[in-house]
Amino acid sequence: MKKFAVLGNPIAQSMSPFIHQLFAKQSNELLQYDALLIPKTSFSEYATNLFENEEFKGANVTVPFKQEAAKFASVLTEEARIAGSVNTLIKLDNRVVVGANTDGVGLVNDLVLNNVGLSGQRVLLIGAGGAARGVISPLIQAGVASIAIVNRTYDRAISLINHFKHKQLEALSLDQLNQDGHHFDLVINSTSASLYGELPGVANTVLAHAACCYDMAYASEPTIFVAQCEQLGVKQCIDGLGMLVGQAAESYFLWNGVRPDVKPVLAALRQRL
Repeated sequence: MKKFAVLGNPIAQSMSPFIHQLFAKQSNELLQYDALLIPKTSFSEYATNLFENEEFKGANVTVPFKQEAAKFASVLTEEARIAGSVNTLIKLDNRVVVGANTDGVGLVNDLVLNNVGLSGQRVLLIGAGGAARGVISPLIQAGVASIAIVNRTYDRAISLINHFKHKQLEALSLDQLNQDGHHFDLVINSTSASLYGELPGVANTVLAHAACCYDMAYASEPTIFVAQCEQLGVKQCIDGLGMLVGQAAESYFLWNGVRPDVKPVLAALRQRL
């Protein structure tokens, strides 16, 4: 039996085992998928032991190990190399471990599924951490006109701009953003603020002009960011559950060569929350 796992700390909240078992049922694949709590100082050691198991074929990687996973992998896909972050590890027949990043594909696919146009759109990306890093190139490849990155620590936004060097990118401080009357078509919150019941600090006047606001966080009820945008009258307000399922579907495809149908899995997951 092929074995897979999601590696993280914390990990008890992970929906990945449920998602991948539903994918496996769709394709009549027999597999085992576990959620493994990895000590924060021992990622490489644990990952090495896992991949030495003949039956172990791949892993998803979540916080705080995505950048460590990029160092662990034998080789990186172009997306993972550019992002400097890995959320999917794939063991090839020669025991080479490929590091991939499916987060950006998951986001873009979910936006497309929700009929959010991306070509020529002006995007505001809130946050400059690993989540933001993984979606910048896929958004640019999808044809957005520009991405403004805003972060509480302005230097981190500048650092991200310097890392990617795309002409479509600019960095803004929160003060610049909130005072200069910027307007965007799509606003994406990549911070974890919603998980703590906090807002990312972007002015209502900025959010209210967007056609779509997207929160990478999700919950059984609308996140605090989604609720704020709904109250401001934003036409489309979407949480990150579809991105979670979308990135998982891409991982499943990389491991098994089968592209799952995300819609029934997303519906089942929404019911489970």
